[in-house]
Amino acid sequence: VVNELHSDLTETALFAAVERLVGVGVWVYDSESETLSATDEAARISGCESPAAMTLDDIIDCFHPDARSAVRAAIADAIGTGSAFERVWRLDSDEPRWVRVYGEPVDSEGSSRLHGAIEEITEQRRHEGRLNALFETNRRLLDAETPPAVAEVAVTAAADVLGLSLNGVHLYDPTADALKPAAISDAAQEAFGEPPTFAAGEGIAWTVFETGEARVFDDVRAAD
Repeated sequence: VVNELHSDLTETALFAAVERLVGVGVWVYDSESETLSATDEAARISGCESPAAMTLDDIIDCFHPDARSAVRAAIADAIGTGSAFERVWRLDSDEPRWVRVYGEPVDSEGSSRLHGAIEEITEQRRHEGRLNALFETNRRLLDAETPPAVAEVAVTAAADVLGLSLNGVHLYDPTADALKPAAISDAAQEAFGEPPTFAAGEGIAWTVFETGEARVFDDVRAAD
């Protein structure tokens, strides 16, 4: 008995370790009792407080309000038709989080049940979002017909896609022999006011323009 108990505990611990390693949690839903049991990893991923038996409504409340009807419909359809499903839904969280949920019907002891898995794909969705934003930026750049228009697109992309809220673009004016502001983000405008014009030989901006070499500073006030 002791050996069997030790084996069960070891298998449970090993299963939990594998779940954490691959980032996938497992769940089982019983349609007769309308309860769902989940592993610790599934509960962690979903944001539900307890991995113990929960009601269907408890589980659905873990998802974003816009996704709840789709979650309920997918589960009902799987039970009703005996078909598996795979869906991507957003969770109900302060920061946007997405999960991929797999479900498959299984008959056990005469009751209709589903078992499945859940994995978080938030980073994947963010990556896809950034790629789509970059494709859209590329399209807007192709449509831009003047240097100031290109500068506006670049400023918007730097803020929205790269998260560089404080940014701006200066363009060289050969008549004035100076770098003149062409576009600036709203956050930069609010923080610094009207951007300056850099005359020949003036400031870091001119040095970078003249040498063609980027420079990075943790604190621009400490620059030479």
